[in-house]
Amino acid sequence: MAATPHRRVRTSPPPATRPPGQRLRWVPIRRGKKLGSDARAAYVFLAPALIGFTVFVVYPLIRSAYFALTQYNGLSDPKFVGFDNFRRMFSTDPSFWPSVRATLLLVVLYVPLSLAIGLALAVFCNHWTTADGKIGGVPSLMNTYGIWYDIDAFKAAGILVPAAGWTWDQMYDAAAKLHEKGAKYGLVADAMTALDAPFSLSLYSQSAGGAPFTDDVHHPTKVTVDAKYTEGVGKLVAGIKSGAVAPPGYDISNQ
Repeated sequence: MAATPHRRVRTSPPPATRPPGQRLRWVPIRRGKKLGSDARAAYVFLAPALIGFTVFVVYPLIRSAYFALTQYNGLSDPKFVGFDNFRRMFSTDPSFWPSVRATLLLVVLYVPLSLAIGLALAVFCNHWTTADGKIGGVPSLMNTYGIWYDIDAFKAAGILVPAAGWTWDQMYDAAAKLHEKGAKYGLVADAMTALDAPFSLSLYSQSAGGAPFTDDVHHPTKVTVDAKYTEGVGKLVAGIKSGAVAPPGYDISNQ
């Protein structure tokens, strides 16, 4: 019995065929315009960082490495000496090894200690409470009130300059006299004529022995308008009507 010859079976796809007489052509693959524009935009955005890194980091490092191989005092031209500076530093320079020890002590002691102390203070402050369970701290935002005045205008009008213990009535009287002497307004108090003026006028009420305008500045639940508060509003309105006090909406930046 004759043996059947073994036939090789092709498992991969057959190679591409082309019609007889047709030559293969190489077709170049061109990058899209969008890809090129994106690359140019990336270079533009990277340029400032690369320029700054080169000018302030790379160049100083290269320049320092060059000066390390020269004899240079900052005034005369550098003279190339090779590794003489390093040999002298490691062998005869009396300040090199003490500097190394001081640096190692700084790294080993200061850095861990500063981190440990800072962490301990943070933990302490986080758990620090007063006897009644409140957290203690330093205020980060406070309102400060003050009066700016022209001392020359006060002296020219014959008015005593503000001093400790100056009262509201003295302030309004000084404003009226300044207005009589030719000032457009003797007093500009935008805090008392703005939208939040009712809260500012509470200062008059409390200084005169009255009640505050609200029970809480940030989360008010009750408003109190007593006789002292009404008295303060009346004095402010009278000053505005007489011209001694600037009216609401007055822009002092134009003066």
